Amino acid sequence: AFIRLDIEVIDKANHSEKTSQKKKIVQDVIGLSIVPEGGVLRPNLENRIYVLANYPDGTPCVAQVDMDINGKKMKAKTDDYGIAEFLYTPKDSRSEILVEAKDEKGETAQIKKEFSMDIDRDQIIMRMARGIYKVGDNIDLQFLTTKRSGRVYLDIIKDNQTVLTKSVSINNGKGNYKLNLSPDISGSIWLHAYIVTPGSDIVRDTRFCYVHSADDLFIGVKGNKDEYLPGEDGEILFTVTGKDGRPKVAALCIAIVDEAVFAVSEL
Repeated sequence: AFIRLDIEVIDKANHSEKTSQKKKIVQDVIGLSIVPEGGVLRPNLENRIYVLANYPDGTPCVAQVDMDINGKKMKAKTDDYGIAEFLYTPKDSRSEILVEAKDEKGETAQIKKEFSMDIDRDQIIMRMARGIYKVGDNIDLQFLTTKRSGRVYLDIIKDNQTVLTKSVSINNGKGNYKLNLSPDISGSIWLHAYIVTPGSDIVRDTRFCYVHSADDLFIGVKGNKDEYLPGEDGEILFTVTGKDGRPKVAALCIAIVDEAVFAVSEL
């Protein structure tokens, strides 16, 4: 909750000064969150569980974190971003997670969270190294499934349209695929990976990433004249420079089309 403090000071000359401040009231000095990869726990697969620790103003909290999952105890320390990572393989239909954190000043906090799972059907986890890429990068995707063999199906969604569909072979419950980010795959991208169970059910895992467009190079076009007569030779200069304005060695693909072609195509 927030409170607002209004302060007014009046001197002997009846001159007044006012100020207001808004303050946040919290129960604990350290805020904790438990976030499994993909948002839910997947039974019979090794899950990554993240613990996020921060102070009320949003500053990351460097703390020692103790986790207890169904009696299994683990320890870790948050990094400079206030994140600690744990690995756990659920075997039961229900997992209770208790997390306690203590920072360098001795401040403590505690959080408890329960997760329910369907242990009677196959599961899948999709992993990638980070959430932000740029055109030209490769996304190394890893798939973990409870199916020992078969195929994982991957859909790449941009602007609510499927731009790419792939199938990946699974061996010993694992599969890998390297996704090359071409210029047409930029912006906000959703990745859906799914398997089909023996009962024809579809089990999926979803990830989101953002792909920056290719803007490392700039192309300049300049002719030796502003206008040319029909049949006259023209000289066109193409330049490629980087963000710093310096020339860059690059492969340039050029297509020259008469505008009359576009006029005919519209008829």
